[in-house]
Order: sequence, then structure tokens, then C-alpha cells
Amino acid sequence: MEEVTKNEAEAESRRVRILPWFAGLLVVAAVYVLSIGPLIRLNKSYGPPSPLLVAYVEPLRILTQHNETFQRFMMWYVGLWNPDEVGARERAKVVNPKPQ
Repeated sequence: MEEVTKNEAEAESRRVRILPWFAGLLVVAAVYVLSIGPLIRLNKSYGPPSPLLVAYVEPLRILTQHNETFQRFMMWYVGLWNPDEVGARERAKVVNPKPQ
């Protein structure tokens, strides 16, 4: 009986140690996704994007191409930071809709 309690205590201890790492990972992922808005706004002021910026944003670009819900979120979020660019993209979609 005591051995089972000891195993349960060890398992609980592992869970407690993993929780801060998991929470930290979620925070880092959220900051990464949300950093795109300010980056696009700053980049507009400085001209063409650097190769480093393009590489940094590439995973988000791929995700938006394959997930329509994420794409809608990103369009909304980027629109908060740069409404003119998102509005131009939406107008282009109306003029040149994707073939179905």
C-alpha cells in the first residue's frame, strides 16, 4: 500500500514539474504568433523584408495557407496593426476570387 502511494506521489511530482514548462511553451507560442502584427507594421516603414524576417514568418505563412480558421484570425489580427494592407487584400479577393 505504501509503495502505491509513493508511486502516486512521484507521478504527481512529475506533473507539477512539467506544468510550468508547458505553460511557458504556450506563452512563447502565443508571443510568436502575436508578434507578426507589429513586425508587419514596422516592416512597412522600412521597405522590403529581410531574409531573416521572411524565415521567421514562414511557419505562420504555411499554417495560414493550410488552415482557413487560422487564416481568418491572422487577417483580423494583422488588420488591427495594419488595416490598409488587409483591406487591400480583401478587395483583391473579391476582384480575383480563388477558383473552386
